[in-house]
Order: sequence, then structure tokens, then C-alpha cells
Amino acid sequence: MTSRGPLPRKAEGLHGQALDGEFVVVNAATQQAHALTGLAAELWAGIDADTWPAASDSDLDAAVAELTALGLVQTAGVSRRSFVRQAGTVAVAGTVISIGLPMATAAASGPVGTATTLSSSSATPRQGASFTVTVTVAPAPGGGTVQLKKNGVNSGVPQDATSGSIQYTFTGGTSGATDTFSASFSGSTAAMSSSSTTPLSVTYSAAATTTALLSLPGTSTYGGATTLNLGVTSNNGTANGTAALHQDGSATPVTGQSSVPVTGGSASFTFTSPTAGSHTYVAKFTSANTATVPSADSNILTVAVAKAATTTSASGLTTAPGGGQNIAQTVLVTVTSPTGAPAPTGSVKFTSLSTGSDKVTVSAPSDTVTLTAGPSNASTASFTVTNPGSGRIGRIKFAYLGDPNEAASSWTTADYTVATNVLTATPVTGTQSSP
Repeated sequence: MTSRGPLPRKAEGLHGQALDGEFVVVNAATQQAHALTGLAAELWAGIDADTWPAASDSDLDAAVAELTALGLVQTAGVSRRSFVRQAGTVAVAGTVISIGLPMATAAASGPVGTATTLSSSSATPRQGASFTVTVTVAPAPGGGTVQLKKNGVNSGVPQDATSGSIQYTFTGGTSGATDTFSASFSGSTAAMSSSSTTPLSVTYSAAATTTALLSLPGTSTYGGATTLNLGVTSNNGTANGTAALHQDGSATPVTGQSSVPVTGGSASFTFTSPTAGSHTYVAKFTSANTATVPSADSNILTVAVAKAATTTSASGLTTAPGGGQNIAQTVLVTVTSPTGAPAPTGSVKFTSLSTGSDKVTVSAPSDTVTLTAGPSNASTASFTVTNPGSGRIGRIKFAYLGDPNEAASSWTTADYTVATNVLTATPVTGTQSSP
């Protein structure tokens, strides 16, 4: 039917062979074999003879469309039965059977064409970070070697290309610099040689960095809990891992703070400072994935730990052993630290404010007595005082003088009136100065 005009052309690199009244066409690149029967086979043969088969225009149009959609290829053929026996998959459509062609069959058919391509694990690797360049030879050649070049210079020695995938590891160069890679495949018994037609270019980005910031959101007092917050950020992902808190340059972490979880870049340390005064702290962050987010140390944070506030009270002052004047009595002063803090150390001072006949005499052992530590957070000191005459008012005061970790108290002042057999203490109101 020459009135249809010129016949379609076979695509370049596509080949077929007549087998038992049909044509088998093999596409080595896609590993597909197509068995043509009926009008499709006649049209395939007619293309070589430049003659249209005898058929209606509609049937010929259908056959042309069928062959065009398949993108047929030619290699040395094998029988249709062999294709079916060795193939991995079979699909039937109209007058064509398409079969998945295993590598063993393709190799047996003679050398096949190959394509060599390159890819990188990252288009913009970080400076100093590892990245992978992969050379792929398709189909897998079953032998031969690949030579990789970096900026036109051989990168190492040729590598075995049997599997069709060869990987190379590099370290990212200076930020902003670019390296270009190319590759060539030597060829093998089953596969033709090829070279990469499109070079692979990678441009290096800034090195991955991590910043750890340690801060004190509140205050710190001796004997109380101190909380420090850690924020960790990176230019290469979210920071996760653990952190250890170190105090005053010690290589040993603060007790209980050696492995605090860092989640989403945040962590908190809660601990008790060993003493009042100035202390320095550093948090050491250990990344869970150092390949992307580096580990880092925080800033050095100086924390002023305040002395613990104390309370001072007295007992033994309200009842005298007998009436009249010059009655001696023991006074027990108790100094208490906040709950959780150790008992105060140091001493208590005791003195009289009255003069003349109203004066309360402070005697044994002296007007300053060292505290005796109690069972928990309290310490005591004892004084002996002698009251003034009957009916007179004597004024005394006492105060805790403080120690390196507990703050001194203000003076506590009281008036004492001696009536019949009773010594009464009346606290004096108002702010008193520190001792």
C-alpha cells in the first residue's frame, strides 16, 4: 500500500531477528525482549524491504502505533522459547510479547551498549565533611574497570566495575570552591566501553558548626537548687545528644550532671552548688550524629552563688528560777539554715543594751560563743545572763555572725522585766542593724 507514503524508520540501536515465523526484538538498555507476530511482524520486516504489508489503513495505523510505543531494539537473537524460559517477566499486548531479559541472556547475546553516569551524596558538601561520588555503569557489565577523574586528573587506580556501581569517598574542600568529576568504563566481554557524557560538579558549602550557649535563667543560693539552661544550634541540622556540666574547670562533671539529654537543641541542668561565692560552669555537648552536627563546648558561665539566709531564735528567757534581782539564767540561741542546706557554722554574739541598774549582765562563757552543729540544718549557742533588780527592765540583743556559706542575721533585741518569780521577754519592733 504505497499510497500511505514513507514507512516509519527503526530507532537507532534497535535490532531484531526472525525466529519461527515471528520477529524477536531485544532492547539491551532496558533488558526487554519483544516477540512480534501477525501484522506487527510483517510491518517490522517490511520496514527493511521498504514495503507496506497488505492490510487496511486502520490495521496498519494500529501496528505502527504498537511498534512506536515499544521503542524496539535489536541484539543477536535467541529463540522465543528461550526468551520465555530465561525471562523474569512477560507481558502480552496485541501481537507483541514483551519479556524481561536477564543479564545472563544479554551477555550470551554478545557485548551490549552501556551508559556511564555519576552522582554525589550531596550537591553542596560541607567543608571538611565526607561525601560519596557514585559511578554507575548500566546495564551492570559483569566485569571491566572504571577510572574516575577529579578535575581532569585520575583519582586513584581503576576500580572493578562488575556490579555496575562503584563508590568513592572524598572530603569537602574550601567553602565556595568547585570540583568536577568524570568517569570512563573500560568495557568487558559482555558490555561495551563508555564514558560519562555529563560531568558531575560539586560546590562546597561552609563547614558544619555548632554553638552551645549556657545561661542562668534565675538566681543561685547556697543550699538551694540551681538551674542552668543549655541551647545548642547548628548550621547543619537539629542538635540531639547528651551534655555534661563541669564546674570551676574540673575534668569531672558535676554530680548527677554527666549525661543530660539534649533534645531538639535544648537541655537543663539542676544541681546544688557546693559553696557560696563565684563559680564557673561549662557544658560539653556530645552530638548523637557527629557526621552532620559537630560536638561542641559551651561558653564559660560565671554564677554568683548567694549565701543562704538564716533565722535566729532564743529559748530559756521567759521563766526565772525564783524572784528578785540578780537571777542568773541560761539562754539558748538557735540559728537555722534553709531546708536542704547544712547546719550553720560560726558564732553568735550576745550583749546588753541597758545601762546602770537596768543592765542585763552577760557572763559565762563570753559574749561570743561558737555554734554547736545540730542534727539537720540548725546549730545552737548557750549564754548565761543575770537580770536586773525586781521591777526593772533590761534590754539585750543577740545575732548570728555568719560563715562563708550562710549570711549573718540582724540583731534580735528583747526587753526583760523581772516581776515576782517571772522574767518576761518582749521583742523590740522595727528594723535592727546587722552585728
